Amino acid sequence: LLLTADLVVADITIHNANVFYELGIRHARRRRGTFLLRGTLPPSEARRDVPFDIAGYRYLAYEPASPGATVAALVDGLRATITGERDDSPIYTLLANDQEEPSEELPPPSTFKDDVEIASTSRDAGMLALLAEEAQTFAWARAALRQVGRSLYKAAAYESARDVWRKLLEARPDDFETNKHLGNIYHRLGDIAESTQAIERILENRSSTWSDRAEALAQQGRNAKELWRREWAGSADLAPRREVALQSPGLAEALDHYRSALKEDLNDYYPGINALALQVITGELSGEAAGQIQAQVELTTLVRAAVERARERAAREKKVDRWAEASFADLTFLTSDDAAVVEKEYRRVLYRSSELDRETVRHQLELFSLLGLREKVLGAALRALGPSASAEGYERVLLFTGHRLDAPGRPEPRFPAAKEPAALAQIKARVESELQKAKGRVIGIAGAASGGDILFHEACQELGVPSLVYLALPASQYVVHSVQDAGPGWVERFNALIKTHPSRVLCPNGALPAWLQTRKSYGIWKRSNRWMLRSALASGYEKVTLVALWDGKDQGDGPGGTADLVLTAKEYGAKLEIIKTTEL
Repeated sequence: LLLTADLVVADITIHNANVFYELGIRHARRRRGTFLLRGTLPPSEARRDVPFDIAGYRYLAYEPASPGATVAALVDGLRATITGERDDSPIYTLLANDQEEPSEELPPPSTFKDDVEIASTSRDAGMLALLAEEAQTFAWARAALRQVGRSLYKAAAYESARDVWRKLLEARPDDFETNKHLGNIYHRLGDIAESTQAIERILENRSSTWSDRAEALAQQGRNAKELWRREWAGSADLAPRREVALQSPGLAEALDHYRSALKEDLNDYYPGINALALQVITGELSGEAAGQIQAQVELTTLVRAAVERARERAAREKKVDRWAEASFADLTFLTSDDAAVVEKEYRRVLYRSSELDRETVRHQLELFSLLGLREKVLGAALRALGPSASAEGYERVLLFTGHRLDAPGRPEPRFPAAKEPAALAQIKARVESELQKAKGRVIGIAGAASGGDILFHEACQELGVPSLVYLALPASQYVVHSVQDAGPGWVERFNALIKTHPSRVLCPNGALPAWLQTRKSYGIWKRSNRWMLRSALASGYEKVTLVALWDGKDQGDGPGGTADLVLTAKEYGAKLEIIKTTEL
């Protein structure tokens, strides 16, 4: 923890060898985040002064007889140490300013890594986001968040990925991988200003390598290209689109950034292929001026060499560099007029590719489509890509939580059986309202307990809304815990629900993972609530509506109950539709 903690507090009042040994380790490995305390010594012990090595460094003095008097100053000092950018290590103060701080991240347990791998393989963004939330309280949190953040980005869960990488940014604002991912994620979310800030942190960091700079400059080019596209893409007519696109300074700015990135690293084909695409657009829009043709020939030569080097290197290592292959297909599109060859190259590259890969290629080709350029080969490329799957997403995710039907003999009624018809009508009305607002593109998520959960799924089924069943336990155990005491009729409804609806199980063995079992006041029902919420949020925070059949009391149904999910959803800004059981 001396290597990984955000904050280390050392009391140097007494000349204790262990304290100074550990302080030396901290100072050697961390340039900031260390706070010194020293009690005021009586005159008889004044000879025990601060050791020479750290005599010039600030510490907070306090009176050992009444330390409480210094609490306010301690709070201010700790806050300044955590948030400040001033080096507090004598070692780093003496070294060059660009001395790189070693990375010290404790590896997460192998069982946690396995859970991330399983969720990543199945592209379960909700589970990945849950794992990130749960990992934050452990000493190995940073390495764990890094692993989950990569997987969330690959799963295209950009808002969840953004939250994970922002956590890492708080710990190390100058970390290259963190800023690289945030640059990409903010771009995907359409927030170019935040994306640019992340990129500038890389470029301003004197410890960034030439490879880091090349990647950051390429990201700058992509942001400039997006801003340029926004200037003209909304125009209904082709002629104005072309005119604005050519005259806009954004075109030259984006091209300049991509060229700068390529100069930083001539092996980096990504900025090269993007620069070439913009150069081709410039040439065709300007009527193939002689200077444009020459620039295009020079770029083509450089890019072809970079792509071929990457492909040859991958072949030697018996690997496939999918981005190098995609860039080769793009290069064919940009330089060949043979539609059959272009289609063949894209089909070869995109075979078994992910939808994220296809959308990246499609976004590049969209520029040519909007500007009516290279139409002969553009149609062939788009045929190879096939239809976009982006339109298949849901406009609204309805997350449901609700009380179970009252067990026989419950002393204080909360959801008695007599109120079932009224509850069903209210739930159906909420689903119907959301269905109309989202133009039919709605999906539901809920558990399957007797009472509100099953009523919600039945209402969705009646209205033609697909819904997913989330089970904290395997069905055979879940029915015993959450359905059976309501009577045989509810068990039959549960079994029918499981047969006709896709279901997911959180804890196959009914227990928390081994790495999570030390967490206090946390069980499978509380975890199940967060799992469902995270799964809903993975589709987009603004898309989530929580429908709750609730008596309005913050307590009463134990950890992981209805109140728990309502209060947690509030923290994430979810839209709430509350059906009060006391008012049915």
